[in-house]
Amino acid sequence: MLAELPGLGRAGRINGGAVSFGFRALRADDGEEDAWQARCSARGLIAVADARLDNRAELASALGLGAAESAGATDCELVLRAYGRWGGDCPLRLHGDYAFAVWDPAKRLLFCARDAIGARPFYYARGDGGRFVFASDIDAALAAPGVEDDLDETHAALHLMARTPAADSTFFRAVRSLPPGHSIAVNGRAERIRRWWRPEDAPDIRLGSNEAYRRAFLEHYRRAVRDRLDDTGEVGAHLSGGLDSSSIAVLA
Repeated sequence: MLAELPGLGRAGRINGGAVSFGFRALRADDGEEDAWQARCSARGLIAVADARLDNRAELASALGLGAAESAGATDCELVLRAYGRWGGDCPLRLHGDYAFAVWDPAKRLLFCARDAIGARPFYYARGDGGRFVFASDIDAALAAPGVEDDLDETHAALHLMARTPAADSTFFRAVRSLPPGHSIAVNGRAERIRRWWRPEDAPDIRLGSNEAYRRAFLEHYRRAVRDRLDDTGEVGAHLSGGLDSSSIAVLA
């Protein structure tokens, strides 16, 4: 199995027996451990991720991590710990933008997931010898040996007609896209795709007055902005001129 998470910056490779993860980091920490790779030595789990978690404090508490341990953990390491605790249900615990893969050698299972709205991309294909290939970029998947670049004419036609293609299709027949809110578990040649998030499953909120709805919305809005700010106190905003970006800037 081969995986590549392309981007800009430092590159690396992680070997885990039956799997090999290649990655290029958009940014790197000052230390030796790259922010985009994590390894759990206790169980031999290995993960690569393109992730920004917004519920780090809540997640760390659920995982039983102390303040110092939580502060020093990368988002990828928290993803890895979440898989170690909750297995294939871990995406339900992760709030933010992410696409990740975890190799579980005890089960000989590759588990991959994408965030609920698909903010981070995830493509996959089968290469030479049935090798499972995944990447955050289509070009990286096509670069793997045995992945053909034949055009998916149906996808192209629907795109040109401003129609919506199948959620898992791309412009190339051999390359699939993992839909938002889905996970895929790979064991040898067997693949099991699961939809872990549905907007219709969100609970209804019933309040007593318009003022109560206003207060509840503002609290959710404030929390959403607060969760995306770091601890430096520094704020930058791109103002488009609309009410959404302006109100976000005011709250930040």
